[in-house]
Amino acid sequence: MKRRTIFICLSIIFTLCVTSYSSLAIHSDIDRQSSSSSTYIISPEMEKLSPLPYSGIIGRTNSTLNPYSGTMNVFVTLGLRNDPKLLSFLSNLSNPENPQYHHYITENQFIDYYSPGVQEYSNFTSYFSSFPGVNLITFPDRTSIEVSADSTVISKIFNISIVSAQSGDGSYYGTPDAPELPGYLSVDVAGISGFSNKPDAQLAPLSIESPYKPVNPINTESAPSGGNVITNITGSDLQTAYDEMPLLKESYPTNSVIATILWAGTNSTSNTTVAPFDPAEIYAYYNQTLPPNEPHSKIYGVPLNGAPPPGPSATNDTSGANIENSLDLEMIGSTAPGSSIYNVYGVGATNATINAALSFILSPTGKYKSALDNVSVISNSYGSPEYNSSAWYEGLQQAQARGITVLASSGDSGDNALSQDYQSNPNYPGDYAEFPSAMSYNDFGVTAVGGTTLTLYSNDTIQDQTVWYETEPLISRILGAFLGGSTGGISEVFPEPSWQRETEANSIINGSGRGVPDIAAVANNTIVTLTTGGSLTPTMYLVEGTSISSPATAGIIGEIDSILSSKNESPLGFLNPSIYLLAQSLFFSGSSANRPQAFYNVVTGHNAVYSARKGYSLVTGWGSINAYNFSTYVDRNYTLTFTESGLPKNSSWSIGLGPSIHG
Repeated sequence: MKRRTIFICLSIIFTLCVTSYSSLAIHSDIDRQSSSSSTYIISPEMEKLSPLPYSGIIGRTNSTLNPYSGTMNVFVTLGLRNDPKLLSFLSNLSNPENPQYHHYITENQFIDYYSPGVQEYSNFTSYFSSFPGVNLITFPDRTSIEVSADSTVISKIFNISIVSAQSGDGSYYGTPDAPELPGYLSVDVAGISGFSNKPDAQLAPLSIESPYKPVNPINTESAPSGGNVITNITGSDLQTAYDEMPLLKESYPTNSVIATILWAGTNSTSNTTVAPFDPAEIYAYYNQTLPPNEPHSKIYGVPLNGAPPPGPSATNDTSGANIENSLDLEMIGSTAPGSSIYNVYGVGATNATINAALSFILSPTGKYKSALDNVSVISNSYGSPEYNSSAWYEGLQQAQARGITVLASSGDSGDNALSQDYQSNPNYPGDYAEFPSAMSYNDFGVTAVGGTTLTLYSNDTIQDQTVWYETEPLISRILGAFLGGSTGGISEVFPEPSWQRETEANSIINGSGRGVPDIAAVANNTIVTLTTGGSLTPTMYLVEGTSISSPATAGIIGEIDSILSSKNESPLGFLNPSIYLLAQSLFFSGSSANRPQAFYNVVTGHNAVYSARKGYSLVTGWGSINAYNFSTYVDRNYTLTFTESGLPKNSSWSIGLGPSIHG
């Protein structure tokens, strides 16, 4: 008797926003080139797969430039080994007909097969350490090095000048020069970031209404609901709405490890860095909203590069980071109750901060290593104009090789050029897709999560789900005119992946580029608990944004991974090939009418550019995941009994088994 597990693979989600300066090039993410000269010039125009625009510009005409003096953190990404073999392996992992399908490897195996060699890595550490006052942060997987030193030392290491500029939106430092390294090092460089502290990423502009207090925080059915429906939703309501309860009754994800990436808060009045969140407000939310007897997630802050630890100072944040970090932890803990959640963050919304956080999650050290070595999902709730990042390209390859799902919010612009996303960021191009949610390839990458407006019956099942798009969202009542909603569109940086090209999604993408988003989840009228404005009393607020969608989905994926692990099955890993194959079969197969639906398809509503439709749309993807039904397609065990008779002596026979989503 043979037992064969048949399952489908999935993907990851996240969002990032990049802000540029205006006329003086500030080099940040730069890429490897070949050179025979003894001094290698790293071009800022070239990225791993496609041209990368300058990460920032300071206008010469309206800015004052002076030498900068202060500490800098520069993040260096090294190129991986055996690229062709790695790409072949990643392709096999995503192919249900390949024997290597979902047969992931460990971090140590990835290091042995694909990481830069020990000698190459040592060359970099020796060179950087030869300069005075340098503090190096190294990573066990040898894919990156962080160099912390005074700006005068950084200038000497990379043969650049560092200048500060005072402009209308603040004071920043950067370089007008193309950095250089000795030739024996430059051939191993994939990218460098951190030559500027100009914010590259920005939070999705969460909308916040005045304090909201349910009548009975534990029983959300008694919250104001406008009759027989609930429009103000807590994270735990999603357990029923997205059909997760049958899985949670089977087991809670107490062994799941989920990570988030962001940055610490700041106080604009005192110009100080403050905590990213206060643990008290997170646990207060769990106590008030989770059903009785459900385990509460354990939350951990992982500060990098001198960022402050979690704590009460988060209430003094004026940047919105406290809201974002708290929201991530509260949503994940609601859809993955009992999981361990690691919030990894640095100082400042820069490329170097984001790159360091991803690298630390994939290659942790110290007290976090044993836990983060088991991470299965990474959620990202931020965004920038899209670009191709060397650090993320390699990080996403490693994530898929190890079966780690990466998710990102698609963005909150509603594809409206008048939205705050674009009015506050003149660097946005005409294309609305964002980094990192748009960064996805045939066999690895990010799963982009768009936003919906969700209305529930009093028993928390879905009454209606439409596109999230508002011309007068909550924030407009406080800050004035604002347009927002689920961001979608076609990338101008990333080509259309095969899983879109070979499905009905191509009927609206038409080969033009990678379409965003892939799936969607609730993005407004969501209740969270925060401590803000100097108060240490956790208070409930309503928020909206796709920053809700990504962590809520991350928790669901974490729960499914937990169920798979309990059956000795592999985690989902990169979701998109499986999402599109399964959705195509369910929505457009003649035999699909009576089959359980793995997605709540969104067919009504629109943003400023795109409308919902049956199947795939460029505003909500294939819709929201039905957790239980989705899990039945990715976890199918069949017991087969074979009886042989009538074969000639010494002859043999065989049966080929192939995974299928049609049975």
